[in-house]
Amino acid sequence: SSDVCSSDLPSWSGCTSGGELVNLSGLAMNCEMITYSHQKPFNTIGRQLMNQGYFSRAYHNNYHTFYDRHITHEDLGYEKFIGYGNGMEEGVQELWPESDLEMIDFTVPQYIDNQPFSIYYMTVSGHCRYSKLGNAMSKKNWSLVEDLPYSEWVKAYIACNLELEYALEYLMQRLEEAGVADKTCIVLTNDHYPYGLTEDEYNELAGQTL
Repeated sequence: SSDVCSSDLPSWSGCTSGGELVNLSGLAMNCEMITYSHQKPFNTIGRQLMNQGYFSRAYHNNYHTFYDRHITHEDLGYEKFIGYGNGMEEGVQELWPESDLEMIDFTVPQYIDNQPFSIYYMTVSGHCRYSKLGNAMSKKNWSLVEDLPYSEWVKAYIACNLELEYALEYLMQRLEEAGVADKTCIVLTNDHYPYGLTEDEYNELAGQTL
């Protein structure tokens, strides 16, 4: 569900649940799309591929009940949803935010030999708040950004998103080792703009006044 809507589609304010529903369903948000519960839309990518016999899983490295993903994602076309609290804790440390690299490392063995597969990841390493010590992934990767000509908050934003970079790099390595990289389609998209940054920090990243 999302409690914010905008007439300036397709750019809207909102939170992860709205962006996630759009990404999984292909439906643009409008003011009527406020609540989603126990529906099984036929047009989702996950459902179409699952109907064709693809091995199907959805993963998230934060709490599995957040936004009721343990309910909605199976409705949206994934045979099983695994998050922190129903399996992910076996391979991912409980931090804030958690590591995308740890999630990929832990989950790839669950599907890499079950081809063809339809896999959905909702990552969390790049989540705000952004600071050197208050964000576990920023702290982990701080040495790689500390000399950049930005404020602490922008450097922290870049540092925590490096964890997703490492996760994708590792995923590609595993796909190549399995001999399926050249027939695997990877779609990477955001759920919303980085609302944890200020307007001045956007300008820092852009190198100009936006």
